[in-house]
Amino acid sequence: MPFTLSHPAAVLPLARGRLVPSALVAGSMAPDVPYFFSMGDLRAATHDPVGIVTVDIVLGLALFAAFHLVWKWPLVALAPGWARRRLAGPAAGFRWSRIGWVPPSILAGAVTHVLWDAFTHRYHGFADLLPWLVTITFAGLELFRWLQYGSGLLGIAVIAWWSWRWARRAPAPPETRRALPVRGAAAVWGVLVGCAVTGGLLGAATLINQPDLPRTVHMTLASGVIGAICGGGGALTVFGLAFAAFGVRGGVPDAPGAVDEGGRSPAPTADADRPANV
Repeated sequence: MPFTLSHPAAVLPLARGRLVPSALVAGSMAPDVPYFFSMGDLRAATHDPVGIVTVDIVLGLALFAAFHLVWKWPLVALAPGWARRRLAGPAAGFRWSRIGWVPPSILAGAVTHVLWDAFTHRYHGFADLLPWLVTITFAGLELFRWLQYGSGLLGIAVIAWWSWRWARRAPAPPETRRALPVRGAAAVWGVLVGCAVTGGLLGAATLINQPDLPRTVHMTLASGVIGAICGGGGALTVFGLAFAAFGVRGGVPDAPGAVDEGGRSPAPTADADRPANV
């Protein structure tokens, strides 16, 4: 499970219409949440059909709320100026009146995750129906493992390409609020990266969450990634809570609604109070 952060690549084509982009992303990562909180009993449940419509919805809602209430604005404030100007509009584009579309969006994201994992994992996938995923090997690794690594790297590449393409097209209005000092932002990034690296090293050394299993390259890599995300995510959460406590939105333009959460300019309508299509 080294590539949880690759899963949002699968929801990029769905981030249109009434579905909520941030909820799609939350849903696409929700099934892996148990890996990061030592919820061993939930690991299988989040990857089965019943779990998709129950526990995955709950976990997705938790991620969605954490993003909008704790992580979103600190990440915007910490971004370099060229990115901050482009991100502030979409970050302000979500309207809580659209909350009714959040559960369906989380559900859609969770479905993409479970289907992806079905071809790339042995114990909660199609290995029983498609035994060649296990019996075919290359360089000592089963085919499902190659699919896991290869598709994970491809997902990261797709997200990077999409982000680059979006950044070229997104409007960049001038900032009307004071940004965080460069040195202050750099110091925060240093702490975040340091916590992620420390967490990754500790996770790899201790085989976090699964210390009783035999040490393999896969287990070491997966445990390192889990530790890094826990370390970096925990530090970001602490910073986000402090950021919210002071009520600061450093470097955020006063342009809420200029674009929607997906980075699109909302079409004018006869009803000025109609919520943006995010």
